[in-house]
Amino acid sequence: MREQDKQLLDRINSDRESGMEEAYRLFREQVSKFVTRNSGTADDARECLNDVMLVLYHSAVAGELYSLECKLSTWVYSVTRNIWLKKLRQKKKLAEVPLIETEDAHIAVLLPDEQEDTVEEYLTAMLAALSELGEKCRDMLFSVYFDKHSMEQLASEFGINNARTAANLVYRCRQRLKKNVIELIGSNV
Repeated sequence: MREQDKQLLDRINSDRESGMEEAYRLFREQVSKFVTRNSGTADDARECLNDVMLVLYHSAVAGELYSLECKLSTWVYSVTRNIWLKKLRQKKKLAEVPLIETEDAHIAVLLPDEQEDTVEEYLTAMLAALSELGEKCRDMLFSVYFDKHSMEQLASEFGINNARTAANLVYRCRQRLKKNVIELIGSNV
């Protein structure tokens, strides 16, 4: 693992807001380019970035990333690709659209300085939106995206009738999170 990747993980663990802001700045363009080059919209890219940042945060806090043998940007690319492929499968678009792989997929790109205020505003709004969700909704999202529980496990854990109902609840929680973020910062992000 590169020293700068280790420093970022340390920052996420010691100062969550500052560390996640830096991660957001580092990986925003990388995630956005991948999604938009593979039949996604700007909204899809933002949603995918939120999912990637949640996985990054949970994995960093759990200490799972310190043993990586690749660059953190390569790991982010892999997570982005997996999340986006899953979304495409759910939309049944995968058969229609081939993925565009790039040689420089492992390179993280920094945002221009003039966009840093937007990044900070967005990350602050995302953290605030998470806290507004309510405990059950937040716990369900963390269980699915961080603990990688299946919908069957989620249904059992939260006393839900079946996996389909659990999936619907998770979807509604994600939509509420997205709506909360948009309300907090406006639709310009």
